[in-house]
Amino acid sequence: MSDGPGPQPQRAGDIEVDVLVAGYGPAGEVLAGAIARAGHRVAAVDRWPAPYGLPRLVGFDSEAVRIVQSVASVDEALQDSIVFENVKWYGADGELNMTIDMTARGSGFAGNYSVYQPDIEAAIERRTATYPNAIVLRGTSLVGFTQDDACVTATVGGWRNSKDGVDPATHRTITAKYLVACDGARSTVRTQLDVELEDFGVNERWLNFDTLVKRPLPAGMAGIQFHMRPERPSVSMPIGTKRHRFEIRLLPDETEEEMVRPEVAWNWLKDHAGLGPDDVEIIRDLVYPFPTRIAKQWRAGRVFLAGDAAHTMPPYTGMGACAAMRDAKNLAWKLDLVLRGLAGDALLDTYQPEREQQYRPLVQVSVMLCQAVNLSDPEAAKARDAAMRSRPSPPAFFPGPKTGYLHHEADGSVAAPVGDASPQGVVRRGAQTGRFDDVAGGGGFSLVADFDPAAALSAEQLARLQTVGIAIGSLDPSSPFHVEDVDGTYRTFFGAQQVKAFIARPDFLLFGLAANEDELRGLVDEVLSGL
Repeated sequence: MSDGPGPQPQRAGDIEVDVLVAGYGPAGEVLAGAIARAGHRVAAVDRWPAPYGLPRLVGFDSEAVRIVQSVASVDEALQDSIVFENVKWYGADGELNMTIDMTARGSGFAGNYSVYQPDIEAAIERRTATYPNAIVLRGTSLVGFTQDDACVTATVGGWRNSKDGVDPATHRTITAKYLVACDGARSTVRTQLDVELEDFGVNERWLNFDTLVKRPLPAGMAGIQFHMRPERPSVSMPIGTKRHRFEIRLLPDETEEEMVRPEVAWNWLKDHAGLGPDDVEIIRDLVYPFPTRIAKQWRAGRVFLAGDAAHTMPPYTGMGACAAMRDAKNLAWKLDLVLRGLAGDALLDTYQPEREQQYRPLVQVSVMLCQAVNLSDPEAAKARDAAMRSRPSPPAFFPGPKTGYLHHEADGSVAAPVGDASPQGVVRRGAQTGRFDDVAGGGGFSLVADFDPAAALSAEQLARLQTVGIAIGSLDPSSPFHVEDVDGTYRTFFGAQQVKAFIARPDFLLFGLAANEDELRGLVDEVLSGL
């Protein structure tokens, strides 16, 4: 595969880092923030001179919130958020087909939120800006790169405009041990690597118009609502506390030019929502397609794909940005350990299998929902509605990977809940009370036990765990690692799983569970030998 055009000669202003991140959206921001927090040198480049400033993502699940917690002030990030209670699906006749309950808590937060994306990105950027080992170059694009056994050498340059691209006079070189492409669905890096895409054949187009709410909207518009009318399906959802999003499907014979005219949105708002200029202000109006594709190769030597550069899917599960952040968090902790010489290169090979196994079910569900929502045949829509109404509503849960760097049973299988998200409760240690990651220091692995790990583990095991980086909590008051289980999260979890301890990875997925001290010692050995 081609690595693209070679770098320019060294010149003043060239940069050497451990990790270069191409693209500074949600995936790139999390990755850069996590790498910087771990103490490594990171540079991020993004073609746009300033953050986008308007929301794109809206739905944000508890695992994604916990990822943000690890790289930003989560309270700042969620300052304009609301909790999504449910998602409602209405049929062709306007009657309710099903309601998906979104209230189940996880990872220390509500199950799902409606968020204002600029707040999240600003919170991450503010935290990353405090690290002297992090560089963010806005208005700068990656032009090309080469790689060898030691590093990636990339050429970047200042973005002139959409017509002329990068100004050659601004070219400079960034040398990095690894390059991670978070540069979107039309990824320059993926294109230069000539990575083949698996295409799921989804080619729908929808008109999106976001609004600023001037006065309270009708109570019936709360939450996420899908209206699956054969003549034109639509979606309605709040964006945090002050904004609301409406989306309608474009019909095959409609053009983007005719549909982005202001009167189209206003006429639809009047006819279908009873809203006018006194109620809302339209702040964004655009047509977006959502092709569904997965890159067949997420790693090429020292170069990785993440987020939309690696995969895209229809928005019906609201998990696109959450998936991108999971990619970033999964890859960041593995790069950290490899860069510190605590893990071999093979650990990086677990990135794609783990993430793809977790991502593909989301794609399959999203494609299924896309096909259901966009039915235009009235009889097919009637059959769809009858089928949905005859079945119990599914839970809002997507399990984690069951392959890769996880505890495996004797037969080689991974048994749930291993691979799923670990719990995070409110704990007290000394005078500090808060979420476990904030109180105990959740930057790396975590170990929580109902007994004293200091007594259960050998001095060598404890020392090696501390070297790797681990936050330890014990519910035993006599333990030097004691934390008070303020809200009962951990005792509830241990009781439900009939265990006494667990170890979680730095991306908060459960590595393994232990029913007693002997099993914990074996689990620790497994964690360390896997590195």
